Amino acid sequence: MQILKWLILIAFLDSVNCFATTEAFAAVLDIFHDTRFHDTQMATALCITQYRFLQRNIGLTAREPALYESCPYSDWFLSVSEYATAQKVKLEFMYYVNRPDIIEALKSNPITHFDAESFISGSNYNLIQSRQTVFKSIKRLADIENDIGSIRQLIGQSIHTLQDFYSHTNWVEMGYKVINSRVGEDSYLGLPVNQPHIDACRACTKDEMSSGEQAEFNRIKSSIYNNLLLGLLDFSFDNVYVCRNNIIVNNFLTSGYYSSEVSVAPKPKGKCSHGGGTDSTDATCAPGGISKDADTFIFAPHYYLHSIAANLSVQATIRYFEDLRLSIGDEKLFGLIIGMSKYTSLAFVVDTTSSMQTSITATRLYVKSLLDNTPDDAMIFVTLFSDSGFSNIRQFSDKPEVMAYLFSFTPSGSDNNPGIVYNAILATAKFVPPETNIFIFTELKTMND
Repeated sequence: MQILKWLILIAFLDSVNCFATTEAFAAVLDIFHDTRFHDTQMATALCITQYRFLQRNIGLTAREPALYESCPYSDWFLSVSEYATAQKVKLEFMYYVNRPDIIEALKSNPITHFDAESFISGSNYNLIQSRQTVFKSIKRLADIENDIGSIRQLIGQSIHTLQDFYSHTNWVEMGYKVINSRVGEDSYLGLPVNQPHIDACRACTKDEMSSGEQAEFNRIKSSIYNNLLLGLLDFSFDNVYVCRNNIIVNNFLTSGYYSSEVSVAPKPKGKCSHGGGTDSTDATCAPGGISKDADTFIFAPHYYLHSIAANLSVQATIRYFEDLRLSIGDEKLFGLIIGMSKYTSLAFVVDTTSSMQTSITATRLYVKSLLDNTPDDAMIFVTLFSDSGFSNIRQFSDKPEVMAYLFSFTPSGSDNNPGIVYNAILATAKFVPPETNIFIFTELKTMND
């Protein structure tokens, strides 16, 4: 197992030069606690987006998954292929949201990560442009299925930048408990960006660690295993700080500098660092940092705000998907992007009393003609009713099974209870997905006739 952990870590070392943004690293190092990585946030936001799609389009009645809960695909889908597609698309998005911390051209660019204070506006502009590119690309593609991978990649990379706003800037430190709806949508972020000549952070000191934090620091530092692995990441315990109230600008947005972002080196005096053991800028004035990337001060000096930042990031990701859906204006196309299917659905409410003896054959023929012109993946619902009540509403995905069910009974029994018609229709309407066409077959008169 230890060898496997080493292999997992080394596989990422050539491409990642900052703190790990994937759940895979939590399997290698046991120091991350309840960290919600970029791919963790993407997975839960996508799950909730997929749930809401199914709720709108097939009337899914299960409860909405909680944040970070394992996505219950097996409870949602009828077929193995649907389950497999949902899982595949989830893994694609989880990979693509991590790409900006893997690809050389992206990982050291402060604009991709809302880093380096003076690049905050540039990050926002870049996000606006990338969102518009995504939206326009989808609308002009003649055959989106052949380009769906590139679309998901653009979306994932855009969302990475969006998520970094909450963990890299001081939005959370200013007390905001809701997302900034202007990010990626408006050139003005609602607050001015701090000026180059104004200091943003004070110096943190090593003695700001609590006794519990110091004990955790000593435990990790004394572990030979941790030292070996962290050493491969160009990690230094000298760069580890816990910082509280170290941001000294009020009502201005700021963000930290990171040592691998050489285009903005050296960090200006008095500005904030990203921070953490892999960031050498946090040893220069002002020492420390403001990152909320992880639930450990080993990589994030503001680790105690990680949960708030991560939850806002998830909400912003959900909003991104919803904005995408509204911009496209096509549920089927949006479903394709997120790995979901929009089904055609039909419902038949059929009277089985003796009054149908002369018309049941015509009913069956009419249903068959409808099914012959219905897509093979359509959802079909059938409700049978008689004088004593109505049956359980049956759902079918196979058209021959629908016809077999309709041939399984012979009309019989009293026909003197017209109220049953209304009850059967109402129950069916509540059960089937929205926008389902419901066909009623009966010879009974309604109560109003």
